[in-house]
Parts: sequence; C-alpha cells; structure tokens
Amino acid sequence: MFVFDESTFDIFIEDVKSSKILGINITEIFQDLYIFVATKNQHYLVSFSEEESYLDEINYLQVILDELGKDNYTLFFCFKSYLSILSNRLKLLLNNYYNYNNINNLNILNLKYILYIYKNILNNKDELDIKELENKNYTSENEFYNDNKQFFQKIFNDKKLLTILFKKGIKSYHKLHLSKCILFNNIEKNGINVISKGSTFFSNCLKKGEQKVLYPSYNIYTNNGRVYSSTLGFNCCAIPSGLARTEIHSKFNNGILFYFDYISLHPRICLYLIRDFLKIKEINKFDIENEDIYNHIKDIYKLEFSRDEIKNITWKTIYGYKKEYKYISVFKYINVLSKYIYKKYLQKGYVVNRYGMQFYLSNDINNSEGKVFANYLQSMESDFTIQRLKTVNKFTEDKDSHIILQMFDGILFDYNPKDDIKIIKKIKKLLEYGSEEDEVFGLKKFPLNVYAGKDFQNLRKI
Repeated sequence: MFVFDESTFDIFIEDVKSSKILGINITEIFQDLYIFVATKNQHYLVSFSEEESYLDEINYLQVILDELGKDNYTLFFCFKSYLSILSNRLKLLLNNYYNYNNINNLNILNLKYILYIYKNILNNKDELDIKELENKNYTSENEFYNDNKQFFQKIFNDKKLLTILFKKGIKSYHKLHLSKCILFNNIEKNGINVISKGSTFFSNCLKKGEQKVLYPSYNIYTNNGRVYSSTLGFNCCAIPSGLARTEIHSKFNNGILFYFDYISLHPRICLYLIRDFLKIKEINKFDIENEDIYNHIKDIYKLEFSRDEIKNITWKTIYGYKKEYKYISVFKYINVLSKYIYKKYLQKGYVVNRYGMQFYLSNDINNSEGKVFANYLQSMESDFTIQRLKTVNKFTEDKDSHIILQMFDGILFDYNPKDDIKIIKKIKKLLEYGSEEDEVFGLKKFPLNVYAGKDFQNLRKI
C-alpha cells in the first residue's frame, strides 16, 4: 500500500500502532525514496522524497520513526539505509580518496562512508581513525554498530553535520541529477509490453505465452554519468536482436513502435567540440549536420579509402587505437581534443564534461588517454541525449504516446493511434534539433534514423 496523503497516512499510523511491526527499511523505487514498513496486516511504502532539502527528508524520516516508537538501533539502521542510498550516489566523488575495492562487506562499507564523510566535512578531533577502522574485521553490522555506538549516536544527533552533508555534499551532486531522476522516473513508469515467446532474455520475468507490462530500471549514478540498466529486472539498455525484441509490442490497440536512432553520434560530438570548444577554424568547412559523416570526410579530404575504412579509422582514432592517420587533419584534431581532455584529467584528478557533469575514474595507473577520452565522450553522449529526451517528455505530457526505453543513443517510443500521427514528425524534429535549454549544443542538428513496426525486431526505416 502506498501512503501518499493524509487519509492513507492515518490508516498506516493506526495499523502500525495496533500491530506488530515485522520489518522496516528504506528503499528506492522509480528514483524516489520510500520507508518500507511491514506489519502483520499490510506492507506500506511511505514516500519521503524531497526535492529541495535533504535535511527536511531526514526530519520527516525521524518523525515517522518516532511515531513508530522504534529504538535507537532501528533509528540508526533506517538512517544508515537512507545514507547508504545517497552515499552510493556520492561514492564516485570519493573514489580519489577512498579505496573501496578491497572491502568485502558492502553494507559495512556504506557505514564507513558515513564515518568518512563525517570526518572530512567536520574535521572533528575526536572522530574514529579510519585507517584503524579499515584494519579491523567486522562480521556483522550489529557488531560494527555496537563497537561504535556512541560515535554513531553523535552523528545521528548532529544537525550541523546533516546541514553541511546534505546542503553542500550530496544535495549539490543530486541536484545536478534531479532532472535525470524526473525523466527516468517517467520512462520507468511507462513500462514495456512483453508477450513471451520463450526467449531467455525475459525468462526471469515471465513464462512462455504470458503477456505482461514490465518496468525498466535505470541506474543514473554511474562512474561517468552514462545511464545504464540497474541490476533489477532485465537489462533495458542492451536488449539483443532476435527473439527477445520480437516479444516487445505496443501496449495500445493497433499501436506502433517507433525507434529513433542517432547517426554517428560520437564523431559528430567530437566535431562540434573541436569547432566550437577548441575553436579550430578548419572544421568550419565541415557540414557537421551531413547525415553520412564518413562519406563527407572522404569527399572533403579526397581520400582513397572506402567509406567503411574511414568509419573504422574514425572510431579507432576516437578510442585511441590508431595514431598513424594524424596527417589527415580531422583525425589530428580528434587527437588534439583527446589530449586536451586527458591533460585536464591529469591536472585535476577528475573529468568535467561540457554539461558540468564531474566524475572520477578509479585510481588506476592504466587510466590511459584513450580510456579517459572514451569515458568523457560516453558522458557527453548521455547528457546530450537526456537534454533531447527532456524536450520530448515535456511535449508528450498531455498525450497517451510516450517514451518506453532509452538505450544509449537509441530511443524506443510507443505510439497510441488516438494521438495525431503528426506527433512523430514533431518528435523527430525535437530529437534532431533539441531546444535552447541545451546550454552546450542548443539547436544544432544531430541527424537520426526513424524506424517503425509492430514489434521491436521487425522495424522498417521510414
């Protein structure tokens, strides 16, 4: 039961006060935070997401837990679970300072994050020695908590910590992702209609012959900001061609699936950045909006390579595998851009893309120029696509048709014939040209192909 207004909240409080509470935890659904409470009669999900202030969330959480009459350990456990969710989002910002790869117990690790954040934000003199903590082996959370009970109680009661932690730490990071949360919240809730034909891809979700609306689950808190499928359910970012895609249909009567696929997105991003960011004038002679960027490179430089060979050289240059074609200007400038990004990474220890997304790579001596640049481009691709998706999501708010999957640079759209078919042309334009709200690329054109069909596998180009 979802607790979402005064009447459902009253039912919830009345039940938990008269029944035995069997379990309590903090969970995350569709990018929103909930207190999960299980009683003998019912399971409850109480939303406590707050866009403006994490401190308000903590206070509301504490009010509810006080209403439930829980002891200090349960208060701590729920508080810890809440911080664990947020610290998972924050941990990429701590990668430079904290080596978490050698720790086996992930739950204890999240407790250590709380201590570590506390230590570094407040710089108190009497806090635990983190190195001593790392060297001590704990077999359970209870043991860890009991050993450090006074310290945790101090954290829990420290309003200064909460204010600094949420307003300056996690909140500022989460605020950058807030629009992503809202967007993917909507996409996840739309769901995809699956009619199983027995593929192994959906076998964990439904049996052969069953029909069900499945809800994708995205992870937007990745090391470089690129959106991937979460570990819940099916891998919504990598649905393989073949039988699995034939199982995905429109959920509407006589509905149609439309798939929008950006053409040569990474090379195009590179060319725009070289021209507008590095201000290299030679790139002005390029028609970056040209649909076939590889034939365009061939024509500009009068190259004897085939189109496929140029495509292969372009991608291998972008990902740092080939340097011998630097005598061709466009590939030389891709290398210049790559070196510029890598130099910034070496200076700062982290990468910031043009949208302001800051991310760290794990401390690895093998962080080559190619690896850093690849992560940078993936981050740019993700933020660019999200900017365009937001315009489509806003446009379809009052329509039945909607986005149902985002797969890196591809978007699957479920069209309801009750909507005017002209919306497809409008959506194509929004995805190609974006809006002025995109601070990096604005209204620059990024061509895409559009495919349509009754299922995700059997699509034809239109």
